[in-house]
Amino acid sequence: MWCCRKMWKSLLHKIFPSEKLPRGRKRIAFFVSCLCLGACVLVYVGKVVPERIAFSKTDSLSYRFFFYKEHFSQEELKVGRYIIIPIYSDIIEECRPCTVVKQIGCDEGENLTATKEGYYYCNDNYLGHAKTHSKKGVQVENFKYNGIVAAGEFFAIGSCPDSYDSRYIGFLKKMDVEAVAIPIF
Repeated sequence: MWCCRKMWKSLLHKIFPSEKLPRGRKRIAFFVSCLCLGACVLVYVGKVVPERIAFSKTDSLSYRFFFYKEHFSQEELKVGRYIIIPIYSDIIEECRPCTVVKQIGCDEGENLTATKEGYYYCNDNYLGHAKTHSKKGVQVENFKYNGIVAAGEFFAIGSCPDSYDSRYIGFLKKMDVEAVAIPIF
């Protein structure tokens, strides 16, 4: 607080160099400069923040709004991280590709196990169960794999049983990730 007051005083002295300004005018000048700065911040936030907010249209995750982080390192792509990635599907209408938000469930170098019954595990941690039919009754093929996830790939999951994720489309490539998604609510 002290630093801000000192900064404002030096700014006011640059704007109003006369030390003989009455105290009331200094307060008005301070108030006007605060309003101007506040307006600038609101304009900036109003322009930048909406461009960085991602909305998940489906209930495949427990979160719906995410902060969209376009610049990230490959080291940030690890288990538990939410990501934004394009997927290609014949099951979902107009999905060639469609951009989705998913969570990394199993990362490169980890052991993925898919049972005959459609249960998925990463290093013995339960990830989810694959369905045989979609909500619309369309038969879906389950991804079958038992082994180590290859370098540069990951297994993506959603928290909803109807999430269309790696249980049906297989591994996704880290190089295809468009952004890291930080959950807001």
